[in-house]
Amino acid sequence: MLIFVSNSNAQKFGFGCLGLSGFYVGISEHHYKAQGINNYVNTNAAGNLIKLDDEVNFNLSSGYRIGANFFRAKWDQVFITAKGFFQFLKEEHALNPSQTLQHKFQLNMNQWGVGVDIGIPITSFFDWKIIEGGVTYYNSELVQQQFADNSLTREIKFAPEKGKTSYYVATGIIVHIIPDYMSLEGTAAYNVMNINEFIHNLPDVGGSKIKEPFSKYGFSGTFQLNISFPF
Repeated sequence: MLIFVSNSNAQKFGFGCLGLSGFYVGISEHHYKAQGINNYVNTNAAGNLIKLDDEVNFNLSSGYRIGANFFRAKWDQVFITAKGFFQFLKEEHALNPSQTLQHKFQLNMNQWGVGVDIGIPITSFFDWKIIEGGVTYYNSELVQQQFADNSLTREIKFAPEKGKTSYYVATGIIVHIIPDYMSLEGTAAYNVMNINEFIHNLPDVGGSKIKEPFSKYGFSGTFQLNISFPF
C-alpha cells in the first residue's frame, strides 16, 4: 500500500481579497506662490494706501485631511494602496489702511483627491512609501471682507469660473504603532495646480478677475494617523 502525502498552502493577498482597508485623519500644509492674489490684495483691494512693510503675502495654507484607504495589498517585498481624501485648508490675512477701515482676506484651498502609492517594508514597523501619485480637484475661493468701525460693510468672493483637474506626486514613510491596525504616515508632495484665474461677477458692473492667482507648482506636507482593519 502506497500513501502519498502533500501539503497545500494558501496564497495571501494582504488580509483577504482587498487587504487592509480603513480611514485616516491628519494635519496638512500647502506651500505655493500666489503672486496674482498678493498683487490684487496689496494694490487694488487696499487702494495703494498701505505701507510696504504691511503688505500681506499669501504663501501657506494649513488645515486638516480626512480620507480612506480603499485597500492596502501587502506582499513580502512590496505593498500597494488605493486611497481617497478631502482636505480643509485656509490662509487668512488682514490689512488696515486707516484707523477705522480694515480689510480681511481668507483664501480657502479645500480639495478632494484620489491616489495610489507603492512602497516597500524596511523593518517590521517601518515602511517607505516610494512613490504616490494622484489627481486632485480644488474648491478654491478668496473671500474679501471690508469693515468700517468694526462693522461689515462689504463682502466679495472670487472663485475659478471652471474647475480643472490638478495632479500630485509624493513620497513618504509609514511607522506602524500596532502592525496592520494603527500607523503614523508622513507624506511630502509636489503639486501641479490648474487654477488659471479667479472671477467675481457683480450684478451691475459685470465681472472682475484675478489673473494667474497662483504659480502652477507648489509643495505640500501631510502627517496623518491611519486606522486599518482586515477586510
